[in-house]
Amino acid sequence: MIDLATLIKDKTVDLYDAGVPLAAALAQMGAKKVTLFETVSSEAESANVTKRTYVAASAAGGSAADVCFLDGRSLKVLAVRYPGDPTYVLARVGFSRAWLLGLPGLLRRVLRRWIYFRGFMRLTDTNGKRSYWMALERKAPVAGQERLFVPASLGVENFFTWLRVHNIKYVVLRFYEQLPALHREGGDLDLLVANEDEAAVEAYLREQMSHYSDDTIGNGVPIGMHTVSSHNSIPYYPPPIARGIIERAVDGPVGSRVPNKEDALYSFIYHVLYHYKGYATGIPSVLKGTPE
Repeated sequence: MIDLATLIKDKTVDLYDAGVPLAAALAQMGAKKVTLFETVSSEAESANVTKRTYVAASAAGGSAADVCFLDGRSLKVLAVRYPGDPTYVLARVGFSRAWLLGLPGLLRRVLRRWIYFRGFMRLTDTNGKRSYWMALERKAPVAGQERLFVPASLGVENFFTWLRVHNIKYVVLRFYEQLPALHREGGDLDLLVANEDEAAVEAYLREQMSHYSDDTIGNGVPIGMHTVSSHNSIPYYPPPIARGIIERAVDGPVGSRVPNKEDALYSFIYHVLYHYKGYATGIPSVLKGTPE
């Protein structure tokens, strides 16, 4: 049985639909940063908890914390988009329609040994209410296949300096206005990189991740690196358009390269409509779709 206090001590923790009392209890147990995601923001507050809202259950699949708690509708993410970055995921045990979707996906991952069942935990929130959770551990990634991130000790600005010095052809696709700060806590840095520079960027980041081995993705900056031509799936953008975005790039904050204004607008529209977003964007539609 895994000890919860050891599990979250000095770790970043994301909770989906788990409530402020439970989030506050985890903060009191020594978590480094606790972020609570809710579909509708509650009035309850806690000085040690950051609150965010989300629309689609699939958003939980993008958690970059060290530990992720799933409750309510977010349990649906177990069906398709299991959180890939957290080492541990804790799923609330109880009657929920979301389990009808989540359970088959969970069993498939356990049977294929992508994740391991590590027992049950009983948690008590700050109101004294008890809940029970299933602890799941992600299979350790094969060396060289871990999610790329910029270690906190390196810093985003130094990363941009390296890209510039080595003449890497790339752009930061969106949310670059506040760099080196991200547009939100728990966000990532989406890069579009020329095919010929992909290997160099990945090798550099993996070297830095090894050098700053005490840093984790939970306190670093996750990288979403996309290339002009994808190796084994549909390209992020049609390749001629992607090449044009890189060729027309302009200087951005702290030495970054960003799309020009026209490319920024059109590429963002494309991202909103096609990259896993759909109805989850909240854009009004004549079609009666739902976020999931």
